[in-house]
Amino acid sequence: MAYTTASKKACLALPTNRVCDKAIQHLANEAMLAGELFNIDIVMLILDTSDSKNFALNKFTIDHLGLPMTIQVIHLSRSQQREYIKGWINEIQPPVTYESNVSMIKQLLPDGVSYGAAMNRAFLFSNHLGCDTIHRRDSDSDYQYVKGKWIYPIIHELRFLGSNNEAVNKLKSKVPLGSYRDIHLVGGSYVGAWSMDVEGLYDKNRQAFYNSVGLCMPDQLSDHDKHTLVDELFVNRDVDVFQYDEIELGYANTAPIDMCNVSFWRIHQQLPVPNALDTIGTDYFLIAILQALEVPTVHHNRHIKNYHTARRKTESGFIDYQCRIVKFYLYMSYLYAICAEINGSNKNYVDDRITITAGVLSRIIKSIVTPQKLIDNKQKLQKIIDAYDAAGGSYQVLSKQLVREQDNLVQEAQNDMQLFAEWLDLWDVLIHVSARQQCKGLGS
Repeated sequence: MAYTTASKKACLALPTNRVCDKAIQHLANEAMLAGELFNIDIVMLILDTSDSKNFALNKFTIDHLGLPMTIQVIHLSRSQQREYIKGWINEIQPPVTYESNVSMIKQLLPDGVSYGAAMNRAFLFSNHLGCDTIHRRDSDSDYQYVKGKWIYPIIHELRFLGSNNEAVNKLKSKVPLGSYRDIHLVGGSYVGAWSMDVEGLYDKNRQAFYNSVGLCMPDQLSDHDKHTLVDELFVNRDVDVFQYDEIELGYANTAPIDMCNVSFWRIHQQLPVPNALDTIGTDYFLIAILQALEVPTVHHNRHIKNYHTARRKTESGFIDYQCRIVKFYLYMSYLYAICAEINGSNKNYVDDRITITAGVLSRIIKSIVTPQKLIDNKQKLQKIIDAYDAAGGSYQVLSKQLVREQDNLVQEAQNDMQLFAEWLDLWDVLIHVSARQQCKGLGS
C-alpha cells in the first residue's frame, strides 16, 4: 500500500556516543520501509561522538547495510560535525565575535553530555540536507516485534506530519474541530524500563521518591495532585504493548511522548532546544512549547522499547545520571515559567508558522532569568538533598555530593538559560546559513 505525505525529504536522525550496530540496522530497516511506502527521499543521519574505535565499528555496520540508492546515509564523527558547524558560523553576517564563535561551537559540541545539543545538531544537519521532517531515534532503545513484524513508527509520522487532510480529519480527536492547521509533531511513547531512571528510588524509599520526583511537576499543584501525576507518568503508566494501531489527535500532554519516538515538521527549523550541559529532558522542549501554544499533535501507539545501558548501573554511571536528573528538576523551574508566559499570550498560529518566534522566546527567557529564580532553585535543591539523604545508600552518597556542589548547580541552571536566550537570538540566521550551503555540503 502506498501512502501520501507532505514531506519532500525525511531525515531519520540517530545521535549516539556508543557502539550501536542494532540501532543502526533498525534505522536502516525503518528508512527502507519509509521509502517503500511513501516514495520520497530518505536520509539516515548518524551523529556519532564516540571515540575512534567505536566510530569505526559503527562505520563497519553502516558499510554492510546494503541499502538502495534512494537512501542517503550520513555518518559524521565529532570532528566532522565541528567542521561543518564552524563553516556555518563563519558564514553569519555580520560576523559574530571570536568569543561568540567559540561559545556557539562549545554549546553545540560540549565536552560533557548534552541531550539538547545533540538534538540541535540534528536539526541543523537535517536542515542542511534539505529535509522538512525529522524523525528522532535513540541508540539505547529497541522496537517491538509483533506477529513476525517490527513495529516502526515512521509510517504514522510521515502520514500525518505537515498535513491538514482527510486522514487527520478521520482521527479520533480530543481537540475542538477545526482548531488546527498543519501537524507539527507526531509521536509515541515507550514500553520497558522507565524513561527517567528513578525506579530504583521508588523501590528503595517511596517517600523520598515522591518528595523528589514531585519537584519536576508544576509548583502550583498541591502535594496530592503532584503525587497523582507522578503515579500517572511513572508508576502506573497506561501504555500497553502493541496489538493494533491506535492513533488520535490531541495536545502534547494528552498522551506521553518520548524523545526516542518523536518527529517534527518545520518547527525545529523555527525553534531550537536548550543546550544545557549534563541535564536530561531539555530535548523535550519543543513538546512543551507546542502544549503551551495548544497546537494539536498526533499520537500513536507504536511505542519503542526502552532499556538502560550497563554503565547506568555502575557506581560512577549512577552518580552521573542521577546528577543529570537533579539538573532537570532545576531546569523545570524555568520551563514552567516560560510556558506560563506563553499561555498568557496569543496562542493562534497562521498557516504552518508558530507565532512564538525564536526572538520572542528569547525575550521571555530573559525576563524570567532573575535572582529570585536562584533563590527558588536553591530551596528546591535542598528538598532534593533531604529526600536523597533520607533514602540512604547510594542516594545518601549522592546527597553529600549535591551539598558540596549546590551553589554551582543552581548557578549552572541559570547560566544555561541565559545562554539559551542568546542562542535563540542567533537561531534564525544559523538555520538560514546551514540551508544556504546545501549545494556545497553533504547533500551534493
